[in-house]
Amino acid sequence: MKWKMAENSLFAILLRQNWWVSALIALAVFGAVQNFMAWGYALFATTPFTVITLMVAWKQIRVPSGARLEKALEKLGYVTLVSARRWKVARTGAEPIRELVTAGEKQDARGCRHVVAGELTTQARAYAEERGVMLIEGVELAQRVGR
Repeated sequence: MKWKMAENSLFAILLRQNWWVSALIALAVFGAVQNFMAWGYALFATTPFTVITLMVAWKQIRVPSGARLEKALEKLGYVTLVSARRWKVARTGAEPIRELVTAGEKQDARGCRHVVAGELTTQARAYAEERGVMLIEGVELAQRVGR
């Protein structure tokens, strides 16, 4: 039997929230249960919320900060801008590439690279080709991450 959590259950919703949301719920449950039962039982009642807090916090610690990661790489005096959008985005449009090109022009970058985990729209691919932005995706991305 395959176990699958219901998509809109309380715990599934908490897994998609920030860690502090489930921590607040754990504190509220502890306070409410402690009013009419011993503190040991109140602590036991918060166990599911505490576990979810730890799981979500662990996931959030391992993700790069912010929704977008931009890093300037300097090599031999040249600046290359590297941009990567959130990994959860299925299709990336031309806007992140426009922002990368604009930032590259401001910083007088020699080159721009855009890391794509999902798919690119045809407009985004055409814009990247037109502006000379190197796209790192698919097999090349897998090879670079695997190193």
